[in-house]
Amino acid sequence: MRFFCRHGFGIHSPWAYSLVTNVLFDKHQYYAFSELKKLYPKDTKNNEQLFRLINALQPSDIIIIHDKNTYEKAEATKQYAERASKAISIEMIEINEDTPLNTIYEKYPSHRVFSMINIITSNQSPSLAEWIINGHIDNKSCMVIEDIKKKNKPLWEKLLIIPEATATFDMSKRGIAFFDTKRFKQNYKL
Repeated sequence: MRFFCRHGFGIHSPWAYSLVTNVLFDKHQYYAFSELKKLYPKDTKNNEQLFRLINALQPSDIIIIHDKNTYEKAEATKQYAERASKAISIEMIEINEDTPLNTIYEKYPSHRVFSMINIITSNQSPSLAEWIINGHIDNKSCMVIEDIKKKNKPLWEKLLIIPEATATFDMSKRGIAFFDTKRFKQNYKL
């Protein structure tokens, strides 16, 4: 079932409503925004939204997956994440068309769970989806996926149908998925 809602209206789950209204569409300016805007003037709205999400969730570690064309965006994401939480471990992985996924599988074995996974872009998103879902998420994991209408569309479409992704938020260009098995499966289109 997919619900279409904007700014939280039409969302009946108190948890999802709070996330949408108090985090994703919050308009408050945080202490780090003006400095980070000067360093990374592109895509500030999405970066600020990610900052608020990290600030609210306080993940212990993040893995940022990008390709060579999106390194600058990945670096901006890393800086916003570091400013949102001082106690966070951040790793960046560059995956290109010629990157063999088995090298990534070896570096991050299936028992390594991430609290947040940020996928900026990847040409290998269908294979990447399998790798992430098979052992790299738990009930507290959150996945933020950029470019869900084009480059990462196969990954996003897979997340919409698998039972592990219990709450998904489609925000046009970005998607957010949660994997808390205590929740009923809901797909929100904001």
